[in-house]
Order: sequence, then C-alpha cells, then structure tokens
Amino acid sequence: MAACRAELTVILDGDDAHVTYVLEEGQTIVGFYALQEIGSGRLELAFLFVEPDAIGRGYGKALIEHAKQQTRSAGHRVLVIASDPHAAAFYRAAGARFLEERPSDSIEGRLLPVFEIDVSHASKSANDRACLLTFMARRWSPTASGL
Repeated sequence: MAACRAELTVILDGDDAHVTYVLEEGQTIVGFYALQEIGSGRLELAFLFVEPDAIGRGYGKALIEHAKQQTRSAGHRVLVIASDPHAAAFYRAAGARFLEERPSDSIEGRLLPVFEIDVSHASKSANDRACLLTFMARRWSPTASGL
C-alpha cells in the first residue's frame, strides 16, 4: 500500500478538473468516484472506491452505473477505466471491454488493465441506490501527502 500512497491520495485543493461524486448511506460516506475529461468524446474514471466494510452491498454497482449515466449526460460516448487488476471482473460485469495494459505509476513491473465502456447505447435507468449519490462540487488533485 505504501508504494501506491501518492497515486491514490486525493486532496480537494482546486488544482485539477476532476468531477467527484460521493455515495452516502444516511450520513455515512460509503464510496466515491471521479471523472476526468480526456478528449475525443471520452471521460476517464479517475477513481472508484467503496469503503471496505461496505463492499458486497451494491454500492460499487451504484457508483459505476452513475458514472456511466454522467458520462452519457455530459455528451460523451466512452468511459475509460484504468483498473486495479483485482477489480477487472467488476468492470467486465459492468459492461467494460478490455483494451490494453498500462504500466502502474506506483509499482515497477506491474501492469494495469485498461477498459472502456460504450455508454451511447446504455440503459437510461440507474438502480435505486444511484439516486443516493450527491455531487461534491469540488475539484481535486492527487498529491504525495498521506492516506
């Protein structure tokens, strides 16, 4: 985990153009994701995390479905995902298609699978949990400060 600390640290400081969405259950944040425009009708899923205690309860699915909906609503056709290898099955189940492998910025020799989801033909409806998502009107940038 220490090797990935800088790459996975999120600081809300206004220096970058990511849009961040937070999923709350009651008053508790259970997950979040961020989108970044990368051009050519594409957005990149910069982060998608669910609190470890909340994994397996449908929050990840709610987050990815909301991300697909937001990508489509913003007029983009494709959502690009540079995934952790352990999350590859999750993204495939969400309709992602494998594109390539990309070297990790954190761990030398580690390759990350890159996927894309064509959202132009995706269902217009999101599941009920996606309605709980709240827009966090902040910008953020990854820095080397602690997790």
